[in-house]
Amino acid sequence: MTIDSSSVNNAMTRDDIEKMLHDLGESAQLNLVGRDLNGIDLSNLVLSEANLSYTHLANADLSNCDLSKANLRGASLIRANLCGANLQEADLTEAELMGANLQEADLTRALLTAAEMRDANLTEANLARAELVEADLTNATLEGAYLKGADTAGAELPVEVTK
Repeated sequence: MTIDSSSVNNAMTRDDIEKMLHDLGESAQLNLVGRDLNGIDLSNLVLSEANLSYTHLANADLSNCDLSKANLRGASLIRANLCGANLQEADLTEAELMGANLQEADLTRALLTAAEMRDANLTEANLARAELVEADLTNATLEGAYLKGADTAGAELPVEVTK
């Protein structure tokens, strides 16, 4: 079972999303494809396996959110707060993460192919076995980030990483 957000009024709040999650129970996934959720506070929510592809989440607070296995392909997460978020195995292919705060986020096995991550804060982030092929991490902060097994083929990496 999937609950589609297309029947919901375009302006969504945290309460709307929490109600959708409650109605879904554990049997289905949340579908918010292409929705405008810029600036929304979804901190600490469990959104694992949610379909958020092409969703607008610029300046959103997704700190400590469980987004494991979520589909965030092509999502706009510009300047979003993803500090401490669980993004294990999430699909962030071609996502816009410019200036996003991913400090201490877990991106183990995440797909970040061609993701725009310029100026992102990845301090202490776990990027083990993440796919960063063709990703743009120009001026990103990777201090203390764990990159073991990450595929960075063709990626634009900060100077301190490429040395």
